[in-house]
Amino acid sequence: ARRHRRTLLDLLDDQARRHGLHTTTQLSIRTDNPTQITTTMTRLRTTPPATLAGHTIETLDDLAHPTGGLPPTNALRFHLTGGARVIIRPSGTEPKLKCYLELVQPVTGDIPAARARATAELDTLRQALSTALS
Repeated sequence: ARRHRRTLLDLLDDQARRHGLHTTTQLSIRTDNPTQITTTMTRLRTTPPATLAGHTIETLDDLAHPTGGLPPTNALRFHLTGGARVIIRPSGTEPKLKCYLELVQPVTGDIPAARARATAELDTLRQALSTALS
């Protein structure tokens, strides 16, 4: 890359054009009532939302009963349309739910525009998840 005057960021942009721009964020929902965490996890397991921020939830993996040889853990993994993914688990040290959000934004046009779209979509998804967990 150096002899072609390309930087590591140029190579990362090439990968984003090929595979989409992968963006992530976190959300923590704190509570004063630790039993609320158990109640929320149970509710999500028994009656998960059908959509989040316009994304249909395609599959739900209950990682308390994982496949593929993974050890069990108290977490849920939602796969949404468009390649978005949400993982929710209780914190091991504090009375809060930890949420990890990821989406893949196709790059059509320039990278800064794709980044702006990804940030906006991720913010919308984060707000929808916050509302769904309240």
